[in-house]
Amino acid sequence: CRLPADLGGPPAFARWLELCRDYRRATRAVSEGLYVGASAETRLLNTVTAISYWVGSHRRTQAWTAVKHRNKEDDVRLLVDHMLPRFESWFGDGGEFSARLWWDYNQVKHDPAHAIDYTLVSVFTSAARLLLIGDLLDTVAGTTKPSKRIADHYWQLRDGVQEILQDPERCRVPDTRHKRHKRRHRSG
Repeated sequence: CRLPADLGGPPAFARWLELCRDYRRATRAVSEGLYVGASAETRLLNTVTAISYWVGSHRRTQAWTAVKHRNKEDDVRLLVDHMLPRFESWFGDGGEFSARLWWDYNQVKHDPAHAIDYTLVSVFTSAARLLLIGDLLDTVAGTTKPSKRIADHYWQLRDGVQEILQDPERCRVPDTRHKRHKRRHRSG
């Protein structure tokens, strides 16, 4: 593997340490994702929180964080769009992937009774984690070589993402507006 050379050799190590110091909420969540025994829900919460932190910390300095979409924006979609040139074969346009991951994140965060699709959440969370790792390493390297290598190397995960995305019913984000409206109406 040529990854250390792609990162810029020994000086990249110092840049990685600086990145870890300056953006520890993003880098720590990436490394904690490697711990054995963390639940799918915990990995989902940690990964999406780290992505939100990474995107938020660049809102004033990086143009890619200001892109607006028709739907309500989410940080996962911003990172997916930013990394899409290297990961297009994984996600297509990225819309279904990011919408479903963001929806599951919000459901797990706000609804203790939410039952997740463990395979979908595990596969999508692992892919999102790799997107974040790719952007972190691209930042260290000053080039997109690391994320290109990651996108090419993790072909089995890519295939898992594609398999899930090919099932539109499984990836569909349920419309919960009616359910919320009923809840509000009853309590009022």
